[in-house]
Amino acid sequence: MHTLFTLECRNPFASTKCSELTGDVAADLARKRAAGALLHLIQDSFSQSHTARGGVFPAGPYSARVVCLPVREYYDYAQNSGVHPAADKAPTFDLAGCADGPVADPITASAQMLWLMEQPANPDAAVKLMAEAVLGAAT
Repeated sequence: MHTLFTLECRNPFASTKCSELTGDVAADLARKRAAGALLHLIQDSFSQSHTARGGVFPAGPYSARVVCLPVREYYDYAQNSGVHPAADKAPTFDLAGCADGPVADPITASAQMLWLMEQPANPDAAVKLMAEAVLGAAT
């Protein structure tokens, strides 16, 4: 069940040199790596190299700017390969929009997700946070 987050590989490009950790060490490592993956998802969802937020889709140039509006379009590396580096830097913030925006800013959303991960009795709250406060989708 933890395989994705508990593999240890000497060479990640050669699957024959991987082994899966087990026991308490594996469970702890899986929780930490899964938390890292969720935080990475939150952070990348605010990057213009991965998403367009709001109603305006600029043709470029893309910049590293946090906009606290719902995601309207997703990009993969093939779609945005030429502009990815320009938008993948330390961002500026649309402070007015983030204060009043329909979604949280990435720092607040990350902090809320970390807190929710410590509350195992309510996993639906983490799903709701991701859908509403990060992606801006109505649930």
